[in-house]
Amino acid sequence: MNKTKTSLLFFTFIGTCLVTMSAFASSTIEGVWKHATKPALIEFNLTTGVASVKEHQTHKQNSGLTIIKNIVQSTETEWVGEMYNGYEDKYVFVTIKLNSTSLSVFDSENSEVLKLVKE
Repeated sequence: MNKTKTSLLFFTFIGTCLVTMSAFASSTIEGVWKHATKPALIEFNLTTGVASVKEHQTHKQNSGLTIIKNIVQSTETEWVGEMYNGYEDKYVFVTIKLNSTSLSVFDSENSEVLKLVKE
């Protein structure tokens, strides 16, 4: 009887872990996102902590450029990092927020500076 309860608890624990991992995996920014207003694709690689231009139809020379670096997850649906600001020629702190089908990047003043949709 004790062995049965232990086995049941073990399998319940494993099941809970798998469900939690599955839910966590579905709420990620990893992958390719389409720029909301420009003909460009941005690829997020959380292993390297970098978002780079995968393709840009108007400015082909921008392909491969890192636009956000040092990306780390801060909550289940938010990440932080440093985004390149071409006007100031430096990287600035940003917050990346995942919505159901879109991703928004906000500067330190909480202004949206980039909107992406799932490719």
